[in-house]
Amino acid sequence: MNSEPKQENVFESFLSGLGNDIATKDTSLPTVLKWVVLLVVAYVVLPLTIVVALWYVWKKTTWTKSNRVVITATIVFVAMWMVSLRSNQDGATGNGVPQPDTRSQSATEAPSVETPTLQEFTQTPTTVPATDDLFTVVGVTDGDTIKVDINGIIETIRLIGMDTPEIVDPRKPVQCFGKESSDKAREMLGGKRVRLEADPTQGERDTYGRLLRFVFLEDGTSFDQWMIAEGYAHEYTYQSNPYKYQAEYKDAEKTAREGKKGLWADDTCKGDTVSAAVTAGTTAVVGSALATAGTTNSVTPTSTDAAAALSGGVVKKSATGICHAPGTTSYAKTKSYTAFDSIDACKASGGRLPKR
Repeated sequence: MNSEPKQENVFESFLSGLGNDIATKDTSLPTVLKWVVLLVVAYVVLPLTIVVALWYVWKKTTWTKSNRVVITATIVFVAMWMVSLRSNQDGATGNGVPQPDTRSQSATEAPSVETPTLQEFTQTPTTVPATDDLFTVVGVTDGDTIKVDINGIIETIRLIGMDTPEIVDPRKPVQCFGKESSDKAREMLGGKRVRLEADPTQGERDTYGRLLRFVFLEDGTSFDQWMIAEGYAHEYTYQSNPYKYQAEYKDAEKTAREGKKGLWADDTCKGDTVSAAVTAGTTAVVGSALATAGTTNSVTPTSTDAAAALSGGVVKKSATGICHAPGTTSYAKTKSYTAFDSIDACKASGGRLPKR
């Protein structure tokens, strides 16, 4: 039975043309160079391209692990299919030795090479999941750092564009409004599902290995912007490098500052969250005001009496973490400090004794 000639694929055309040149003993320099180049492309460039593609997928992209597996499987599938085509053609031409093209003598003698159907290509989805995939928050470190379960991997996320007062940094005391910010983050995010968004301008991770992301609640609310607008966080631009929602976050901070919300209120921090949080503990006089403070980060007495009241009997922990007891060499010279009731309390907070 006669049938139409089968359409040549790339490998068939390649080997057929090479076979014809060998059969006709065409050894001219242009012909030889042509086949050398084609052989290099087929056996060096294409495999190298596949290796580079796999390396890029796993090392340079921000895709989730499941997406990377899908893309890798697709690349490997296509590569194996191309190899199978070449293997079939090699078998048809005598273990890889090109033969003269005799297909014109009889269409039925042409080697049969199966072409993958559309169904074979679509068995494994290759589309990248939508950016609104939701992930569960499994922990809240503080107002701007959370832990999220991403496809079975627990990742620490540092939120882009915002900064909240510190509560867990061992180098610093608990800062003003830090507890309130952290409590609000736990209330809004703890155990909830959130959407994460990367920003190429900020990089994939920070110097501590944390993923850098914007966080959106399940209803689409920007958590970062809400925290800033309600006075639980400052807008924060890292190293003056603009980020995607910078304008919106700056407007949110302006709104909170003008409305004296949260950390901007007169009875909280007045926007100065560098100062330590006010807690029960040491009595300290700052100017003419008497405040009860467990830690006081920066104190500037306005009179000799105030200074005496402030430093009488307290242990001073300097900005460098050194605990100065009353009567020691640098005690009177230490003007910016955290006050403690005893040396032991100062050391327990991470302080150390001065070198002798």
